[in-house]
Amino acid sequence: MGQFPALNQADIAIVDDVLQEMLKKTEASVALLVEKAGYLIHQCGNPDAMDTTTFATLGSNAYNAVQFMASLVNENKLSSMYQQGENFSTLMVNVDENALLVVVFGTHLTVGSMKYYAGPAAKRGLRPLALPGCAARGTEPKKAGGFHGSG
Repeated sequence: MGQFPALNQADIAIVDDVLQEMLKKTEASVALLVEKAGYLIHQCGNPDAMDTTTFATLGSNAYNAVQFMASLVNENKLSSMYQQGENFSTLMVNVDENALLVVVFGTHLTVGSMKYYAGPAAKRGLRPLALPGCAARGTEPKKAGGFHGSG
């Protein structure tokens, strides 16, 4: 696992736009960008009484544990992980080797709709921030929009 790149205000604005757009389309409650080491990078939505810092740490630990278990059976790619609850469910989507997108949503919403929007948000909206050419490197990245179902 590498080190998460330093993000500047322009990068955080992009992250915020990506997460806000995804929340709007999915009607999820909360979206968190989490470093796989367990640190909360950014949050959007309405966390109510949720301790998002602790949630980020526990979500990262759970994802890392399942990823390690998968590697024990020669499954080297874990793209997402889903937890179903009575009132709220959680989807954790792999962004890259350093980060996860954690989405908390009511159980009246489907995991399929969360994956439909969270996957592209992670891959096209958040993953480019770790690549050379993002705003943190001194150049403007491409606009992060264009996810499935836009409009």
